This record gives sequence, C-alpha cells and structure tokens, in this order.
Amino acid sequence: MRILALLSALALCVSYAIPASSGETAEGIEKVLRGAGIGMAFDVFVDTHPEAVYSDDALRGTPVTKETPGAMLIVHDQDPFLGHYSFANFGFKEGSLYELVAVWKGEAAVMRAHALSFLSSVMKRHGRPYERKSILVYPGSPEEQPVAVFCWRKNGVASLAFYTPPPAGAKDPIGTLSYAQFSEDSPFLADIFDKKPTRTDQHEKVWKDVEDIVAALK
Repeated sequence: MRILALLSALALCVSYAIPASSGETAEGIEKVLRGAGIGMAFDVFVDTHPEAVYSDDALRGTPVTKETPGAMLIVHDQDPFLGHYSFANFGFKEGSLYELVAVWKGEAAVMRAHALSFLSSVMKRHGRPYERKSILVYPGSPEEQPVAVFCWRKNGVASLAFYTPPPAGAKDPIGTLSYAQFSEDSPFLADIFDKKPTRTDQHEKVWKDVEDIVAALK
C-alpha cells in the first residue's frame, strides 16, 4: 500500500533523524522508528528494523533483502512505545526513505490521554518550536472533520503529528495518533494544506480543542 494512499484515507529532516547508537536505549517514539527519517538508506533501515516486512500484498511473505528495496510495513498489536495497536509504513525511492507514516489506534479517550507523551516525544526529535496547521481527515466523506496538526519544517522536510478523534456519531469511539514525514515539495502536502484547506473557523476550533495539551507542553 502506498503511503500517500494511506494518509489520504486518514485525511487524511533534509533534517535526517539520527539513529540511536548501539550503546543507547531507544525511548518514546524512537522505540518504533529507531532513527527512521527522510533520507535513511534502505540497507540501514533493514539493519535497524528487522521486524519490517514488505508492505505490498504481493510481496508480504517474501523475505526482505537489501538488494530489493521497497515500501516497508511494521505492525504491532501492542507497540513498545504506547502499548497499543500501531502500524507504520515507510516508502523508499532509489534506495532512500522519502515518506513515512506511523499510526497508533485505540479507544479515543485513552489515545487523547496519550497525546501529551506522544507529542513530547516527537518534540525530542524536532525541537519545541512548531507551526500550527490543520487538515481535513476523511475529506469528502460523511466522516470528514478538521484536526489540529503540529508541524515542523527543516531542510526541505515537513514532519507532522496529530490526534484524530472519532467522527461525530461513530459507533466505535476510536481515536488515532499519527506521525508522518514528507519532503516539503510533496504534492500530497500541497493537496492537504493548499488545495483542500480548512476554513479559518475550523482551524481556530480544533486548536482550541487541544489547548489543554498545548499548555501542558510548555
């Protein structure tokens, strides 16, 4: 599954992430990503993520080899960071990581309660200053809704982190926490930020909805 298609379903650096050295213990989101970021070479990714499999259904059962770069998938029933179901997709082009998305899924109130530790961990990757953005998730569907997006931009890479509550009237109160990275010139970013932007009132409301989390991050 292509990562852009995945994020479109959710919506929906170059500041390279530095892998922890062999003498360091990964913490927070790094327990899952372990240094993965835009620009990481496929062979390095394979060495640091032996649990990853090819995300293409046709290749899912094929042993991963450094000689065959491709989109990769990691799935946890209980991930080592938040202890919830999670999946992460990593896209490679010409042997280098060029897009990634990781999603944690669970009961909405529980996932929102995790948002502070989630965002604090992302800030350890990218620093405390961030842009306040917003996007429409599930655009064009009955479940369409705006969400607040924490955004970091550096050296041509955009990193996004956000909480998505269940849509109004949902039978299952499921929420998600998402982290993604793209090159700033990605057509997908132009699509979600420029071609299908949130309205001003929507942007202001979703940031008001997370102001308790923002205050706790300071």
